[in-house]
Formats: sequence, C-alpha cells, structure tokens
Amino acid sequence: MAQLWGMMVMEDGFFHADPHPGNILIIPNKYSGWLQFLNWVPFVPPGSFDLGVIDWGQVKRIDDDFRHKLGRLFVSIARTKGEGAEIAADFHNLGIRVENASDTATMIVLARTMFDTKKYEGDEMNLFNPNCTLHHNAVESLPKNLFLVLRTVQIIRGLAFTLGIHDYSLAEKWGARYSDTLLPTDRTRDCGKGKGSGMPLTASSELYSSRSSLEHGATSSAPARSDISYEIKN
Repeated sequence: MAQLWGMMVMEDGFFHADPHPGNILIIPNKYSGWLQFLNWVPFVPPGSFDLGVIDWGQVKRIDDDFRHKLGRLFVSIARTKGEGAEIAADFHNLGIRVENASDTATMIVLARTMFDTKKYEGDEMNLFNPNCTLHHNAVESLPKNLFLVLRTVQIIRGLAFTLGIHDYSLAEKWGARYSDTLLPTDRTRDCGKGKGSGMPLTASSELYSSRSSLEHGATSSAPARSDISYEIKN
C-alpha cells in the first residue's frame, strides 16, 4: 500500500488522498466467479492478491516543482537516518513555517514525524504530552498543496502503528521512488551517491500482487514499471 501511494505521489503527481481502511480492498486474485463475494473479508489471503482502492472523491495533483521539493525531503530523511541538518533546510523549503526557524533540532523532529512512518526514539507528537515537539516549536503555516500529502502520510503512519509496525520508513521508500524518476544529473544533485531503488511490490512470498486495481472512471497514464503497475477500472 505504501509503495502504491509512493508511485502515485512521487512518480505520477496525482494521488488518492483518502487511504483509510474503508477505502482499501484486499482481493484474492486466484479466486473467481462466485467466490468474489468474499472480497470484503478483512484478512490477508494466502498467495498474491490485488489491492483495490475505492472512493476517488478526494484526489490531489501536485506539480513537478513541488514534487521535487517533497522528494528531496524524503531523500534527506532516508539518507541521514532522520538525523541530518539538511532535513531542516528541505523542510523549510517546502514552505512550512515554524515559530523558531533557527531551531533545527525541533525542525528535524517535526519533519520526520510529519513525513515518515518510522517511529524514532525520543520523538513525541501527542499534543497532550508536554514534551510534544509542537509545544516547543509550533508550525505556524504550511502551503495548501501540502495538506493532502501530509494527510495521506499520516493515515498510512496511523495504519502502520495500529498494526504494530514501527520500523518501516515511508520516507526511504518514497525517496527511492523519487530518485528513480530523475535524470542522472538530477539524481546526483538531489540524491547524493547512487540510485535509490524501491522494494518491489511483488517481494516477500508474493505478499503483494504485481497488479493493483483502482476503481475510477478513467484510464491511467502511469508509466509501466517492472515492480508495480496499476489499472483504473469502472
């Protein structure tokens, strides 16, 4: 799921902005006919499956300039393991304004808790906790283009935490997908050494299928990839 949204956000620049559990269908693709009525059952079936996404009433398109700024932040978080000073600079470059822009330590914590799904030791984002980073350096404003991206990341983060997954870095996977879309010259400038590579969606005993069916009344123009593709169905 994180990989699919990574492709929509970081490659296509057009994404479904409401990925809560009620909009996600796990569809066993080895079944057919009358067994399809079991598609609603909330379990992960054995073997491969299709990931269905419904309710496309809330979508967002982001332009290339904004996508590059977002991608650089993901790359910075991943490359420095959430600790580098460059994270604060990329965070600020997105147009996010905080009370104290010179406090890079709290800006780094804000960046990784707002834009990553991994739980970093010592980070506190519970508003009712006096140690919450927002109490020490509050976010004063952010660009409207960012709201639905942030909402999407936080929904995926919440799903991961609910499932007890605290060490999966969405920033690492999305940063890798972003770097894969760059020309070599851009990749050197934006991503440092080497080329990122996202985890194939078909990895780990076919946990994910290589095709994800998205229900929508249009045809996808997404570029073909070897690790994941999707089609939009009526």
